[in-house]
Amino acid sequence: GLIEQDMLTAGWGVRWPAYDCLSPDPAIVGDRWRDMWMKRLNNVDYYPVKWLTHQHRDAFWKHGSISENYGAIECAVYAVTGWFDAYRRTVPRMLANLKCPRKGLIGAWDHAYPNTGDPGPAIDWLAESLRWWDHWLKDIDTGIMAEPMYRVWMQQEPVMRGIHHTPGRWAAEETWPSPRITTRKFYLTKDGLESDAGDETARVLKPLQTVGITAPRWAARGEDIDTEAPTDQRIDDARSLTFDSEPL
Repeated sequence: GLIEQDMLTAGWGVRWPAYDCLSPDPAIVGDRWRDMWMKRLNNVDYYPVKWLTHQHRDAFWKHGSISENYGAIECAVYAVTGWFDAYRRTVPRMLANLKCPRKGLIGAWDHAYPNTGDPGPAIDWLAESLRWWDHWLKDIDTGIMAEPMYRVWMQQEPVMRGIHHTPGRWAAEETWPSPRITTRKFYLTKDGLESDAGDETARVLKPLQTVGITAPRWAARGEDIDTEAPTDQRIDDARSLTFDSEPL
């Protein structure tokens, strides 16, 4: 429901057809701006209709996904996102699968630039970008590629409405996947997540229609963190079927 609302109505589905209908600038294209504009208006595409005709991962979607062929990317990549963005998993996936020179960064912010995102802390992204481009475009040794491949903001508390600075600390890994990672298997049991499978026990839940009202907005853009961030999600947690482990 959240993705549908954002993509089809209030988000991309409505905004981009409107952008496509804007007129060309006469200062750039000259007297032909009106003819170009009318041609654009007569051929504008309403994206949600096309999206809804491709409800499975077919060629329509695959052509825009780098996961179909990571090897096609040969240039250096600096992948950046924030924990409050919708594309959090993209950065570690790219670091793990790309073979080109690469770095990854995940901060506390939303779908915005690291120097303007909310919640903070923000970083001096302009200076970081300059180091990156000087290294790869001007062959200046800025030291950026000698630093850890992957940096993340380790949050100590969840983001909630009214919180514009997330307590935590920066952590880094020299490579990704990290050789320090170990795999642990957990089973769903009557007592929560356990290391042993135990006996199978049926658990039935008839959820209320209001479960989910404390959730954050999908792909929050920082327009108003006080309405896009989640409220106290213990309310939904208490009304849901959950399986928790002991603190890791």
